[in-house]
Amino acid sequence: MNTLTIDIKTRSCASIKTNGVFTYAQNKSTQPICVTVKKNQDPPLVWLPPELRRPEIITISDDRLRQMIEEAEIIQAYDITTEFALWKYTLRRLYPWFPEIPIRKLSCIAARAAYLGMNFSLRNLMEELDIPDNELLFTPMDPIIFISPNKKITTETLSALLKFCMNTVNAESCIAGKLIELPPFEQQIWRSSLALNDNGIFISRESVGKRLENQKRSEEALRDEFQAITGLNNPMNGDGLLAYFNRRGIHLKNLEVESLEPVLRSMPDSRIRRVLEIRSHVAQNNPLRYSRLISLLGDDSRIRGLWEYHGNPSGTFRMKYLSEITDLNGFMAAEKNHIFRICRLPELRHQLFSVVMNGPDQTSIMTGRNLKEHCETAVNNPGKTVYYGKLKISCFSRFLKIVLPSERNVYLYKPEIKDKQLFCQLKYKRSILNKEISGSFLFHLLEEAMIRDTIMSYLILLRKNHFTPVITTPYEIVTEDPVSNELDESFQNVIANTPEWLSWYAFSPIVCLSKTWSSAS
Repeated sequence: MNTLTIDIKTRSCASIKTNGVFTYAQNKSTQPICVTVKKNQDPPLVWLPPELRRPEIITISDDRLRQMIEEAEIIQAYDITTEFALWKYTLRRLYPWFPEIPIRKLSCIAARAAYLGMNFSLRNLMEELDIPDNELLFTPMDPIIFISPNKKITTETLSALLKFCMNTVNAESCIAGKLIELPPFEQQIWRSSLALNDNGIFISRESVGKRLENQKRSEEALRDEFQAITGLNNPMNGDGLLAYFNRRGIHLKNLEVESLEPVLRSMPDSRIRRVLEIRSHVAQNNPLRYSRLISLLGDDSRIRGLWEYHGNPSGTFRMKYLSEITDLNGFMAAEKNHIFRICRLPELRHQLFSVVMNGPDQTSIMTGRNLKEHCETAVNNPGKTVYYGKLKISCFSRFLKIVLPSERNVYLYKPEIKDKQLFCQLKYKRSILNKEISGSFLFHLLEEAMIRDTIMSYLILLRKNHFTPVITTPYEIVTEDPVSNELDESFQNVIANTPEWLSWYAFSPIVCLSKTWSSAS
């Protein structure tokens, strides 16, 4: 198998952390610094753009890089989504003769690790898999070379960066060699997720602009009312507001809910309540969040890369880069002569899991407690399969494995029983912690996993039948397609094909049409 490990480094005036890799890659200031490639077990090779090539640095030609990309059967990286976006929207924008990279060729090392319950950083993976640490790999590079597209890079700095990149692809290649490939269904899910991210979501600039103006007018009115009552200019001035309360005999240490509730219960003054209401409204309706949304739009008014794939534990999606906006209600619009076809699955949550277990009458608390007991039995009896409802649970090597009705495996890493309690290793922020696993954690973990498998089964079916998904939630899939006056019969036929593993559970997806998506379409 011809496998190519790849690493792309770029520099730009844009921020990849703020805007996400797709918007960053499309930014006109974004330029490549280098592309490092490693074929199978061969030594890494480096490609440089013409303006950075030096006689003293050995590089491969444009033709050689193109040939290696075309001949590769698998192209992998720790987070291959980043390399895919940079190749498609930066390198091919500047060097259009470079070939496209088909999604079917891509393999994400981080996703393969996460599938095994090892949702860890590159360094943590090296430690867990006993791959020798290279100090240079984790030595911070001078950030100035990544944020200054027009700044000259010295030969010394460039050589150090290239050595760093070669160590990176060596480490990633070693990690990939110790991880299993994603099973076919999981690989389909990952590729469908990347295709959904690459397609992006069309956002109506007009709708966002109107909401922004309305928010500004509303905030101005609230601030005027606040000043008329209190004499203060800024509702978010906590110290000034505390002083205002103190002058009226209301003594508070802070404005936390715990401090305010007893005061409000004993305070009949409606003006005090109104002051707090205004403060709350201003805090929640910050117009800057809508300016932020506009900044993420590409030239075609689409936001790409919003939905983050998790191979494990639940595989659910979460919205990235828009933490200030909980959803896209009223902003996400179908493009001209297109319409949203929506498959809604409102009956999944809770009912799905309870039927899988021992009937709909069992509570989540009972299910979680019983599930935990079965997992503990499996950990205490390595190699033995324990059955709980339609779940198969076993423990081997460094993994606790739970086989779902979809036949997907959910792994928890390094299970052990300590003080008669179940512990596993989980990622928390940047650290790997040995955490006690509760029954409620297991219940919600597997509930989300089965909802995800159901949603993604339909997503894959729709993609295979040439419908274009643009968004998924825990309840629905939205596709964007040419306008039809009626519900498309082929769309309904696809939705009617319930996945075989769900045949034991009867539910009817709801299909509808809409030009503008909202959670209540």
